[in-house]
Amino acid sequence: LCFLSNPFGNYSHPLQNEMNSFAYEYKFSYRLKHASYSVQSLPSCAFPETTLDPGELVLLGINKNKNTSTKSKLLLASIVSEEGIAKLREKPQKGKTGFYTCESLSDMIRKRRSVSSKLQIFNMKFMPQNPLQVACRNERSEILFYDLTQASDDTNLMEKNIWTLKGLGSCGYGLSWNASLPGMLVAAGHDNTICIWSVLHSIVNSDTIHPLSTFRIRRGAINDVCWHPFYDFVFGTVDNSGKLLIWDVRMNGDGEFALQSNTTNSEIMCLSFNPFDQNYLATGDIKGNVAIWDDRNLYRPVKLLQYHSSEVTQVAWSPFYEDLLASAGSDGHIILWKIGVASLPEKLPEIDWTYYKEKTAGFYDVTEFEKQFKALHIVPMKEPEDLLKKLNEEEKQEMTRLDAFIKANETIIQECKKELNQIAKFPPMDHWLPEEYHDYFVYENKNCKYRDHVEQYRELGYRRMRLMTEDEGAFNSYIQTRLQSVHPA
Repeated sequence: LCFLSNPFGNYSHPLQNEMNSFAYEYKFSYRLKHASYSVQSLPSCAFPETTLDPGELVLLGINKNKNTSTKSKLLLASIVSEEGIAKLREKPQKGKTGFYTCESLSDMIRKRRSVSSKLQIFNMKFMPQNPLQVACRNERSEILFYDLTQASDDTNLMEKNIWTLKGLGSCGYGLSWNASLPGMLVAAGHDNTICIWSVLHSIVNSDTIHPLSTFRIRRGAINDVCWHPFYDFVFGTVDNSGKLLIWDVRMNGDGEFALQSNTTNSEIMCLSFNPFDQNYLATGDIKGNVAIWDDRNLYRPVKLLQYHSSEVTQVAWSPFYEDLLASAGSDGHIILWKIGVASLPEKLPEIDWTYYKEKTAGFYDVTEFEKQFKALHIVPMKEPEDLLKKLNEEEKQEMTRLDAFIKANETIIQECKKELNQIAKFPPMDHWLPEEYHDYFVYENKNCKYRDHVEQYRELGYRRMRLMTEDEGAFNSYIQTRLQSVHPA
């Protein structure tokens, strides 16, 4: 178990763009006695009463050893303080300089919540709207939902106040919370089934929660599932047949997906949508490739990143930098990729019209659309080389003009401020009396024939009513004339 920190914090730094390998620095590590398949960093809002910084809370799943009687644990803990890290660094360390190994797990984290389980923990995700509510995948088909707010600090939450989500036919790893809709959870199993639950609306009535919607693919086990961060009705799945599918829950029905990628030559293990750009997503396959896709054209990935020597088990975009992607593989490497808009191709791959003609044969002819698409020609505007310099000069000129305008009208500005301060002290207008109007707004007009504004408004009202009566009389006389011409007496 290793902990890394970002020395630049949650902001951009010029050094980070030039030396991406130093984006994260090593803090300390501890060799776990049992395997752990899942770990997550929690936001500090999980414990608002504390002064923890983001990233100092972790959700850790520790699996039991089959040869012992110990139980698996879902552990919510806080990382040791900076003072504790300083003490660790004072101790003599073996091996490479700068690597600080803890002698016990309590040296690096402090338990805040704990859940014991008899089953192996495969995957777990906390709800974005409430980090203390956690969904957990295990070696069975059911998904367990834990509400860690029911336990206080340093206590265990036994398996009595836990909800079970049913609907899947087998175990798996795919699990994702909806970032926009609280309590909306999607999961996929190795039995080709995808289920969506509304957890918060169901935990009041029963300990067992059944799915709202169920989807199925024709073949292939589903390895991962992920909600789209921009659209709360769209999610994506990847399976061992090498396909990336984009689903729309509004198209309810088995196998009715919205978009489908071309079949790749290897099993896809994981996927992640870019939280800054709605069009891009990343996947990792069993051959160690990380692919960047554009959902506007899923015929082939727009970029292929190769470094891992074995399967890529997880990919994740940075929540702070749109061009930073992390990938983890079974080869023991965690790699940070700096994608960048400049590194992506300027134009999308060519469309394979033969592929779409075969898929739409019999109900739609894409020949006419192909002609219109090829005839479409957009000439991009050429950006001047010194555009930024011109913009800076124009900005300086405008700022100079603004300063000159303010100095020339300083007297008027001060008078307007005095009037605004006076108006701010006025009572609401609906509380004014007619005789108070002149006290607040002094208006003198020698050519005015009215004694006050109330008389003026009254006269205007009388004039409006008189004009309406005259118009009505003229209209009635016109109707009478028309009737007499059509039906003479």
